[in-house]
Amino acid sequence: MQVVDKQPLVPVIGASGSGKSSVVFAGLIPKLREEGIWLIESFRPQTQPFYGLALALVRLLKPEWDEFQQAGRAAKLVKDFHEGLTLSQLVAAILQQQRSKRILLVVDQFEELYSLCPDEEERQGFLDQLLRVVEIARKQRRPRFTVVFTLRADFYSYVLSYRPFRDALQKYHPQLLGPMTEEELQRAIEKPVENLVELESGLTERMLEDVAAQPGNLPLLEFALTRLWQKQDKGKLTHGAYLEMGGVKQALANHADTIYDKLTPKEQEKAQRIFVQLVHPGAGTEDT
Repeated sequence: MQVVDKQPLVPVIGASGSGKSSVVFAGLIPKLREEGIWLIESFRPQTQPFYGLALALVRLLKPEWDEFQQAGRAAKLVKDFHEGLTLSQLVAAILQQQRSKRILLVVDQFEELYSLCPDEEERQGFLDQLLRVVEIARKQRRPRFTVVFTLRADFYSYVLSYRPFRDALQKYHPQLLGPMTEEELQRAIEKPVENLVELESGLTERMLEDVAAQPGNLPLLEFALTRLWQKQDKGKLTHGAYLEMGGVKQALANHADTIYDKLTPKEQEKAQRIFVQLVHPGAGTEDT
């Protein structure tokens, strides 16, 4: 909270599955919304970072528009960006409309800028736009515009390869996320259901043992807890339900197999092709 209040650029960096997005979306953003002064939008770079950026800005400029109108305006903004429009101009226009507000722009899964966007010129132009508005915000006593981005640690060298962005990271030190401690994991399991349901004795310990302090297991734990909640029996989360769904390590795979088995042979063939296309072998990074 304090870092976001004072810095116009806040990098959140950690290993895959370490909870970066959860910290931002489930921790930071709800707290900022309570303050009542923040305009908050988020996007992922994907293959066209300028479109994601444009759509987020349109949602801030025209929240009353429907999705079709916003998408159309975003497509036009992308063209305008390439013809000389700057992010600084758009941010200024939004803040002119909302004089008492501050803007938080979250760029989630920043590594997609390198894993999915094939155009280096597009990538560099996007980074330059962010850096210009960050530099303007830096000169304000209390920045009215802040960018928070989440990045997988194995992509950190890619970010550092662009000198202007590397220089910015030297000014605004990243917030580094390591593996959660056993105590933190226990709170993550028990706190959300406190006073709502009863956890059968020893179930928390069983899940902690299955997670085994591996950062990449956190998304699996989240899915397992969701399934366990759905399988509650008379207000109790039980060992039986946990074992039936396959525990932390097998819950997602078993659920996926159940859905896959319901598909027709032709649908299964299409699903296989889709999932193959979703895999991106890493070049010096983890596969995604």
